[in-house]
Amino acid sequence: MFLSHMSVPTSSLTPYTLDNTHANPGAREGKLLDVLIKASQNSDADAFADALYNYNQISALDGWKVSVLKRAKEHLSGGGVGGGGGDEGEESSLM
Repeated sequence: MFLSHMSVPTSSLTPYTLDNTHANPGAREGKLLDVLIKASQNSDADAFADALYNYNQISALDGWKVSVLKRAKEHLSGGGVGGGGGDEGEESSLM
C-alpha cells in the first residue's frame, strides 16, 4: 500500500525531485532527506525519528507529511503500515 519495500536505490529518487529546495544538498530539506534515506537504508527508526524531531523544531511539518512520515517510521520499526486515521496525535507519535 504505502511502500512495498524501503530499500529504494537513491538513484531512483532523482527523477522525482520537483521542488528545487530539496535539490540543494546544503538546504535543511536536502539534509533532512539525506538523513531519512540513510536511516531507512539502515532500518534505523530512532535516527529517522530524531531527524524529524530536530527538523520539526524549526519548521513545522504539515499534516500530510506527518501522516506519510509516520507510516514510514512504523515500517522501519517493524510495525508495518497500518490503516489511516485522522491527524490527531500523529505528530507526537512521529517523533
